[in-house]
Amino acid sequence: MTQEEVGSMIGVQKAMVSKVENGLCVNFDTISRIAAALEVEPMVELKPVKKADKNIIDYVMTAIIEFAKRHRLTIKEASNYLNRFKGIDFLMEFYDVEHTLSFNDCVDDLTVVCQNNGGEIR
Repeated sequence: MTQEEVGSMIGVQKAMVSKVENGLCVNFDTISRIAAALEVEPMVELKPVKKADKNIIDYVMTAIIEFAKRHRLTIKEASNYLNRFKGIDFLMEFYDVEHTLSFNDCVDDLTVVCQNNGGEIR
């Protein structure tokens, strides 16, 4: 079924169905309506919010600064770019490994990750 078909079944736009699929803007009413339309039992998994500790925040900030220096960007431009092309997500997900590398290697990894996600900085 397409998002548009599910949306028309429950009376919402396909964009709302997309948000639900991606875990954004989810509420129990929408989940219940989708489950009823698809004739399935809804199952909701609640997870504790993972808080970033100060070491991770410091590391990510330093990585952004180093990325900005290498690519001759302002810190704001680097931060926006890394956020848009999943570089910050990468740092958060792979912090355990990345923080053991040099910042030079980290910036290399960020550059490749962003390129793989549509970024054009080389």
